[in-house]
Amino acid sequence: MQTFPLKPSHGRTIMGTEFIPQNPNGKVILISSATAVRQSFYYPFAAYCAEQGYWVYTLDFSGIGLSKEQDLRASRTDYLTWAREDFPALIEYATIKHPEMPLVIVGHSSGGHCLGMSEATNQAAGIIMIGSQQGYWRNYALWKGVLVWLAFRVSIPLLTKVFGYFPSHLHGLGEPLPKGVVRDWQRVVLRPQGVEGLVPYSSSVYRRLKKKMLFISIDDDLLASKRATDRLANELFEGASVERLHIFPADVGSKAIGHFGFFRKAFRDSLWQIPLGWIEKHVSKQFTEQSSIPTI
Repeated sequence: MQTFPLKPSHGRTIMGTEFIPQNPNGKVILISSATAVRQSFYYPFAAYCAEQGYWVYTLDFSGIGLSKEQDLRASRTDYLTWAREDFPALIEYATIKHPEMPLVIVGHSSGGHCLGMSEATNQAAGIIMIGSQQGYWRNYALWKGVLVWLAFRVSIPLLTKVFGYFPSHLHGLGEPLPKGVVRDWQRVVLRPQGVEGLVPYSSSVYRRLKKKMLFISIDDDLLASKRATDRLANELFEGASVERLHIFPADVGSKAIGHFGFFRKAFRDSLWQIPLGWIEKHVSKQFTEQSSIPTI
């Protein structure tokens, strides 16, 4: 495991991490993190994938973790910065370094949302979404939806105005967030268009993306319900070849998984086998007739 700098088009340095396999299998996995989550959260999963032969890359988006900006109050970062500059920089890095290897993107929660906002996503051979959903508040169960609406209409903007950034760490919600990211997050939650409302229809990649995709939802995930995941998978990625998998904790002998549990080491022999099995089934077959992918 080693960290390295990336230089997106906005000019500010962000940090990625590379996991190098001892016995490479010729495939690359890129992990796109959830909002306010450090890349280090995914290190156990990334290390395991490298043990199985994959080159694996993670990154901290601008303002987060190793890419934290000196003065978060003065940050110009928003969600589109992450989606259209930060993650594409990682795709470009991996594509240049591994020009003949298929890339698979694993997007967790909002880390999956950004994949419909940049043409760079077309470099992927396959995409796996875990806990990614259409986050409009009415897609939640009634009681949960009301709480989400109140949080994003009242408490989150108020705290952001007071601090100059959102102190999400004080609420157990991860890393502090730049106000631009919070503003975009509000738009996703409060507007019916959800994540698609962040980009003009003419430049949206969601409906034009023609990729093999696996969408995974967890039954006890309060942040990404089955309904909200179905809406993202079926309504926005209408041009993709989508496979849906809804998992109950009991399916893997657990009492609880939730929104973040998928990446716990306890599930290395159960849940972690699902995305790797899917890659071997779909991505390997796809590239038997195509030895390389275009660079960007």
